[in-house]
Amino acid sequence: MVGKLVSRSDDGTVKTDILMSSTPNIVRPLELPDKENQTFWSGTEEAFDTKPLFVTSTAKSSKPAEKTDKAAVLDTLAKREPQPSKPAEARTDAGAPAVNAVAVLELKPAESTSAVSQEARLDLSIANVKDLYGAIITLSYDPKVIDFRSATEGTFLKKDGQQTSFLFSNNIKAGTVDLYITRIGDVGGVEGAGTVCTTVFQGKVAGTSPVTIKSIKLGNYSREQIKADVRGAKVTVK
Repeated sequence: MVGKLVSRSDDGTVKTDILMSSTPNIVRPLELPDKENQTFWSGTEEAFDTKPLFVTSTAKSSKPAEKTDKAAVLDTLAKREPQPSKPAEARTDAGAPAVNAVAVLELKPAESTSAVSQEARLDLSIANVKDLYGAIITLSYDPKVIDFRSATEGTFLKKDGQQTSFLFSNNIKAGTVDLYITRIGDVGGVEGAGTVCTTVFQGKVAGTSPVTIKSIKLGNYSREQIKADVRGAKVTVK
């Protein structure tokens, strides 16, 4: 904005000064971008993506767990390009043992007791495995008897000091938990035995809930499927 300041000196001389105001002249209002351009998912510190990689354990999943591209999540965490893989050759508690299965994946302890509102911890352990690089594991439980509380990564896949990524997704309605764990980069796999992760459940009402390993996908560094036998557990709430 432009203004004038008129003044008269002692000798009668008239002086005119041009003043510039600091008030901005708004030509047009700010145009906000479309909603989809305002926010976006960036993934985690270790895995970048433009869509959610997982849902938290304290909220219901917006999609059924079965619709999640689980293999793509694992490849994203490992920072590797996805490649076609062979069908998994493993068994669930309700199925027959895989032929020539060498690895054993089990929940420990096999039986645990908890009171209402108290926690029960189950370790997901693996034994006799070779070149394990990553795993996608789905657990099943009875949401009427127990609640899933949390999952924490074990030490097995990072026992040699290499970096790993670990995520989990709880579908409360279906009573399933998806666990994703992988090593990162060109570091090969690990072998032997150890704890993959620890899960925590909480007693809800009196009763017994089986906690089964519904499905597994164990892969080596070359993305080949590792055969395994699985053993579930059960939690009794009193």
